[in-house]
Amino acid sequence: MGLCKYLGFDDSTPILFTRESTPISSYEKWFWKYQPDVIIQNSLTGITKEGPMSYREILDRFKNPMPARIGRCSLNANPDKEPISGIIRNEQEIGYSAIELMTSMIERNTMGLPNHPKNLTILSDWYEGETLPKKRR
Repeated sequence: MGLCKYLGFDDSTPILFTRESTPISSYEKWFWKYQPDVIIQNSLTGITKEGPMSYREILDRFKNPMPARIGRCSLNANPDKEPISGIIRNEQEIGYSAIELMTSMIERNTMGLPNHPKNLTILSDWYEGETLPKKRR
């Protein structure tokens, strides 16, 4: 919501925070109250009273079906598991970089946080997927 305020948007859709006791009806109430154009999810799985469940399954269980025009994208897309549009984080490259850092620390016989930390950027990829409305021209 801070970014929306910074950009000058008055009304923004609040984040739906969930926990183990969140019923699917809470997801549906949130959706129909705010009627977003796109649902941005942080992973493929949501937390519900019935246990972890894919967002696709949660949305399919709504009593009133969600309109087909509503887009969905993920901040951690995995095309091998679901064709959802979103960011592929390149987690394997992140892991390789962590191993390289640990190996170099062992070789230098150093421990703990470095005195001069380095920032490393590993670019993510965009996966077009099948869950966003087609662009209008």
